[in-house]
Amino acid sequence: MKIKKLLYVLSAVLILGSVAFFGHALANTNNEKDEDRGNSEQAKEAQKRGSTFEVHISNKGKVNVQGAKVTAISGNTINASTSWNLVSLNWAVNVLPETRFIRRFGSKSALTEVSVGDIIGFQGNLVNTATSPIAVNATIIKDWSIQKKNASFSKTATLNLNDRTTFSDGLSVMLKEINDSRCPEDVQCISAGEISGIFALSGGKLSASKEIRLGTVNNKSVSLEGYTFYLKSATKTSITIKVEKK
Repeated sequence: MKIKKLLYVLSAVLILGSVAFFGHALANTNNEKDEDRGNSEQAKEAQKRGSTFEVHISNKGKVNVQGAKVTAISGNTINASTSWNLVSLNWAVNVLPETRFIRRFGSKSALTEVSVGDIIGFQGNLVNTATSPIAVNATIIKDWSIQKKNASFSKTATLNLNDRTTFSDGLSVMLKEINDSRCPEDVQCISAGEISGIFALSGGKLSASKEIRLGTVNNKSVSLEGYTFYLKSATKTSITIKVEKK
C-alpha cells in the first residue's frame, strides 16, 4: 500500500487536538472535532489515561499515533488498534534495538512492561509495504496505562482499579479487580466479609505473568518467587499495597 493511499484512508479518522504528544504541540482549529472526539469509546478510554486519540502520518511517512489499544504482543511486535466507532485501523508496531519506551510520567520503561489492553502512543516510520496491519518501525513508545511513577521496594503504593505500578527491577503490579463482601449495616451476616483485590503481576524476577488475591481478612500477604505482597488498607475504590523483595 502506498503512503498516499494510507493518508487517504487515515484522513477518515484524523483528529487534531490542542495537546502535546512527546513534546510536539498539536493545534486545534475546529471545535466540532473536539465535540466528535467524545463519541468514540476508545477515545474516552484514552482520555481517562491522560492520552488523546490521534493518528498522524506526514508526507514522508513519519507516523505519530496516540491512544492506540494493545491487542497482542508477539516477540518484538506490538499489535494495537485505533477504533473510531465502526472505523478501525490495526497497527503492527515493530520494536527495534533503538526503540525507546517511556511510562505515562516520563520515566524509562521496557517492552516487558507493556500488556494487552494498555493504551499506548508511538512515533516511528511507516513501513512502505502492502501489509495489513499497517507496519511501523517505532522510535518511541509511551505506555499511558502505567499510572504510577517508579516505585521502590519496601514502600507502599495506592492503586485504583486498572492502575499499574512498576517497581525498580521491572516488576509490574496492576489492580485488576476489587471485591467488597462486607456485611451491610443493620444486617446480620454469618461472616463479616472483607474487601479483596485481584492483582496481575508481570516482569521483574517472575518466571511468568501471574495473578494473586489479597484481602483485608484472608490472604493479607502472599509470597511468590522472591517477593512478598502485603495489603495495607482497602476501600471500595482503591487498595494500598506494600511489596518487599528478598
